[in-house]
Amino acid sequence: MIVRLTNGPLARMLHFALYERLLQFCQKHTPEFPAETIVSAWLERLYKGDPTFHILLYMEDNYTILAHAVVAVEEQFGERIVHTYQGQSDRGATMGLAVFNEMIDKIAAEAGASKAGFFLDGGRSKALERFGYKVYKTYMVKVYDSE
Repeated sequence: MIVRLTNGPLARMLHFALYERLLQFCQKHTPEFPAETIVSAWLERLYKGDPTFHILLYMEDNYTILAHAVVAVEEQFGERIVHTYQGQSDRGATMGLAVFNEMIDKIAAEAGASKAGFFLDGGRSKALERFGYKVYKTYMVKVYDSE
């Protein structure tokens, strides 16, 4: 089942599993940012019912999360842009990406967005190219140990 998560019983039931999944993605793919702070802020936006913020989930019938996307509509320089900050699909959960793309297109249309961007880890751009995304830049990160 594919769900656009909202503040309610399902979100509360999935809180810990979702938090851990989002946190692990942040730690692995965006180590330059404070993962706990970001995930906490995202979940706060979800629980406050922020209409510009969306978490999309692809789950098994037993509520095991197989894929997720974190999507936000933002105003930047006078334009509305849809940013997908996280998109992750477990092995074998290929249906999630196609449906997420449709949902993101719908979010963009509802918001009157002119563009959409998708942050992803290296080497996965081919999967999104079939939906009209193009690679425009590579973002490199250097992390300094604080220990």
